[in-house]
Amino acid sequence: MLRRSALRGLGGLVALGVAILGLGCSSIVSNRVYTHAELDLGAIKKVSVLPFDNYSSEPRAGERVTAAFHSELIALRLFDVVDPAQTEDFLARAKLNPQTMGVPELKKLREALAVDAVVYGSADEYATQTVGTDTFPVVTLSVRLVDVQTGTVLWRDTVSGTGDPRIPILGLGRIKTLQEMTQIVCNQIAKTLSGGK
Repeated sequence: MLRRSALRGLGGLVALGVAILGLGCSSIVSNRVYTHAELDLGAIKKVSVLPFDNYSSEPRAGERVTAAFHSELIALRLFDVVDPAQTEDFLARAKLNPQTMGVPELKKLREALAVDAVVYGSADEYATQTVGTDTFPVVTLSVRLVDVQTGTVLWRDTVSGTGDPRIPILGLGRIKTLQEMTQIVCNQIAKTLSGGK
């Protein structure tokens, strides 16, 4: 009886330990959130996601995070989201650089794609870090929503996601890849934009 009771108690402690470690397997930090006083998401019907800037050392980080955030924005169902190929085609034909576009260029984008706002973003950090013999992903993204008629920043957020270098029991629940962490960070940004927690 004592043996069975002890085993049951030990099993409960192990399960609790796994749950606690699973909760601490990654860290997501959202900061520097800004919302314009006159932001009305209901008035924004259609948006375009511009190619994200890449400030990381990973050459393809920009296109990867652009695709991931585009997917999350579609899943959010707040807006009609322009197909990325259409946006890229317009930018190429008009010979526009998203990073240097002013209000006149934004108005051209509005006319061509019938959008109310555009999403600018950047991959500020996109890397796999090493601590001792352990490796884990680190992703930091900055995103802003801009009105195409005025160039006004309506909303912006910066979110960092870091895989915990401590190894949970059997590696359960651990964020191991940049792709996983990117999707989690993009999801957090999308939830913040929609007012979710």
